[in-house]
Amino acid sequence: MAREEESVALAADALHLKADVLTSAGVAVGLGGIWLAGLFGHSLAILDPLVAIALAIFIVKEAISMLNEAFQPLIDQSMSPEELAMTSRIITECCPAASGFHDLRSRRAGRRRHIDFHLTLPPEMSIGEAHDICDRIEHAIMQQLPHAIVLIHVEPEEQEIPSPLAIN
Repeated sequence: MAREEESVALAADALHLKADVLTSAGVAVGLGGIWLAGLFGHSLAILDPLVAIALAIFIVKEAISMLNEAFQPLIDQSMSPEELAMTSRIITECCPAASGFHDLRSRRAGRRRHIDFHLTLPPEMSIGEAHDICDRIEHAIMQQLPHAIVLIHVEPEEQEIPSPLAIN
């Protein structure tokens, strides 16, 4: 469920449960080994600390991994390069009338993907046509990234504006 939801909190809870199970199993194995060895007249007192060390290494390794995973969303991690490339391709394919897009920004928050960009369209295009293009882009992105939140800023293509400093 943690992977499906891309939830660090659920992953941490799962790790805690896994560590509890492994710790209990480790104690049982250590005690069982010592008891069995005692039945045969041998001493395996070293088994208990070895199992404890193995469990401690596991817990430390998993804790470091969890800290790394938990830290990434706090720094507004961008979508993966594959997701960004797919988003760029969708924008380009969905709006042949557009002269381009820029300022594509994204960030991940669990399974959500926040995407925003500026879409340049011909200045003579109607608001309705621009809205239809934006809807097509949003729907196409959301088909590939179902939990995406897409924000599109529409602006007119830049037209050559004479400089106020140019005096004839």
